[in-house]
Amino acid sequence: PFTQAGAAAFARGRAYAAAKVGDKADADLQLALEYISDPRVRLSVLQTMGANREQVLNNDETALEAYRKIADSNTATGSAEYFTGLQGAARILTRRGEYDEALKVLHLVDTEKLGGSWSGSMLLARARTLQAAGRNVESLKAYRAVVSSTSALEVHREFAAQAIIQLEKK
Repeated sequence: PFTQAGAAAFARGRAYAAAKVGDKADADLQLALEYISDPRVRLSVLQTMGANREQVLNNDETALEAYRKIADSNTATGSAEYFTGLQGAARILTRRGEYDEALKVLHLVDTEKLGGSWSGSMLLARARTLQAAGRNVESLKAYRAVVSSTSALEVHREFAAQAIIQLEKK
């Protein structure tokens, strides 16, 4: 029934994405967006769509479109889907050399107010972008904030510590 079409298309789209059948995944995810009205679920569909386009279809342009829709969202801005979408947009913009735009996207979240693993994760995304932009002093500051964060995951702190060592060698 049409009331289940969005959920079914989303489930099948996720399965296709996991199986790395990118074109079919994208078609189902687009269909899911036509039927799903719940804002949080729509963010999840867009996040899956962006990841599929970026990692399976290797199409940064269309992946960025999906991630930007997440960044433009005014709902569920504290969700994993939102944070992951911001990081996806920043990652692509950084690859394209659009560092200021990437940082603008990452600044949509106040890392000072984040807790848990997202604090370290978002700080790392910012530090990587700053490092790629050649802004090593600011990058070091962000990496050091991750190392000193009590809420950051150990893997985030270890990555940041290694990045600090590498940057200080320069």
